[in-house]
Amino acid sequence: MPVRSIDLKMLLDRGADSEPVRQKLWTPHERITSAVQQVEHYLLLMRGERYRIDDEFKSRESVQKEALSLARATQKQNRKANAGDEEELLAAMWQLYIALVPSCCLDDQGKPLQGHAQSS
Repeated sequence: MPVRSIDLKMLLDRGADSEPVRQKLWTPHERITSAVQQVEHYLLLMRGERYRIDDEFKSRESVQKEALSLARATQKQNRKANAGDEEELLAAMWQLYIALVPSCCLDDQGKPLQGHAQSS
């Protein structure tokens, strides 16, 4: 999965008077970072292929097992327990991944498909 990031730097006073301001800035940063990690994790599960983050390797089998576990838990929460077999669930998750990340597929000329957040 490609890494896309924007580096921002804020210069803040390090004195005791500015501690509340630094804390108010840190809290949203921490929450946004956590949410982005969760979304990335779900995208990796929907993709259903092996991946590596830092020195941790996840096999295709372990990714698909976790994806199926998440799908079944979501079904249960939505009162639709055990709808579809494993292959159908993995195919549905892949289709959702394609809708969210169309660049994972190539067009007739071998170029990544384009997509827009609004169309997803």
